[in-house]
Order: sequence, then C-alpha cells, then structure tokens
Amino acid sequence: MVRVVALREAAMPLFHGQGPDAMAWLHLLKEIISVAQELDIALSAWAQSAPEDWKFSTTTTPAQEAKSGNGDDDMACSHVYSTHGHAAVWNHYRAVRLIVNSIRMRAFSLLLECPTQCSAIIGLKTLCQEHIDALAKDLCHSVPYFFQTSSALTSNGAENGFDSTAEIAPKMAELLAWPLTVAVSTDGVPTVQRERMKDVLRICANASANAVLESVIERGEFRF
Repeated sequence: MVRVVALREAAMPLFHGQGPDAMAWLHLLKEIISVAQELDIALSAWAQSAPEDWKFSTTTTPAQEAKSGNGDDDMACSHVYSTHGHAAVWNHYRAVRLIVNSIRMRAFSLLLECPTQCSAIIGLKTLCQEHIDALAKDLCHSVPYFFQTSSALTSNGAENGFDSTAEIAPKMAELLAWPLTVAVSTDGVPTVQRERMKDVLRICANASANAVLESVIERGEFRF
C-alpha cells in the first residue's frame, strides 16, 4: 500500500500536463509505467499464491439466476469467503490493483501521444483494461457476501441493478465502503459495474450515515 501511495504521488505531475523539459517528462512517464507494472505483477502474484484457506469460491442461487436472465454474470454470481475479514482483504487488494492499473492506463494514453512510441503500447493498454474489467466484476461478485443473505441484493429491486432496499449491518458497510469508493471513482471501470457499485454505496451510506459516501455517489469525487 505504501508503494502504491508513492506511485500515485510520483505520477501526479504527469497528469497535470507536460513540463517544459520534454525529455525529462518522457523519462518520468516511462519510469512510472515501469514501477506500476512491477507493482501490478507483485499484486497478482500475491493473489495467485494465497493459501488455501484464503481462497474463495463462486456460487449462484435460484433468485440470482432468475434475476440474470440476460446472462449477466454480475447478477448471477456471488463469492463465498472463509470470513468477512478475508473478504475485506481481497476487496482491498482489488481496489489497490484498480488504482495501479488506472495509473498505467493514463500513462499509456499519454505515451501514445508521442509519435515515436511503438504500437505495442496499445496492447499493454488493452491488457490494463482487461485487468480493470475483471477486478470490477470480482468486486461486484463479492458484494452479496456482506449482506445477511447471498440473494439479498438480487431478490427484488431494479431489474438491471442491485436492490436498493436491501439492508446491511453498519460494520459490513464500513468494510465495503473504501474498496467500492475507489472503484466508482476509477477511470476505466465499466459503466454497468460502476452504477451497480454506486447502488451498494447508497445502501452503505444509509447504514453508516457516512456523508463522504454520499458525496462520492453524487459527484464521483474521491481523493485516494
């Protein structure tokens, strides 16, 4: 986490426009891309080497399957973890990795503006987007586990989203708040997942009386 914060701070000057020294700016841009890639590889390795009792499974319920008649697996699937603590750690991992890949995406976009850069950057940017898509889906799949029943969010409510009338315990809402706040504020997260996570954040905001969450939902503003 400390390394991710350092990466974000180092990357901030890049996203405020090119400096007067074009070569120094390009060098910093490539350095940010390299560091971000190392971090993403390290985070991925952590997930792949997780002990057996840290792994999670994916399940469905009849209510979820009925809700997802259009084949949308966001609504059909939910994760099962050993404990809520394990689930919270996994979601923090996903949020941190979203931040890293969002920085990579923005850096690649800037690099593509340089005419001397090769087309391989396009492939790397596409891979980053695939990572973001997968992480956003996993966050959506993790959400039902924090509610009292796995189908609480999909048994009623809007046809294409989570049920806004579902209830969550305040302590569970707090566990979900930061990862989902990061996700809905991250560039590249697909609109469908972003809106569904906003639905959940509204529930969490009501449960925990958190005005910051309300601000994120309404304006999409969040400072990592």
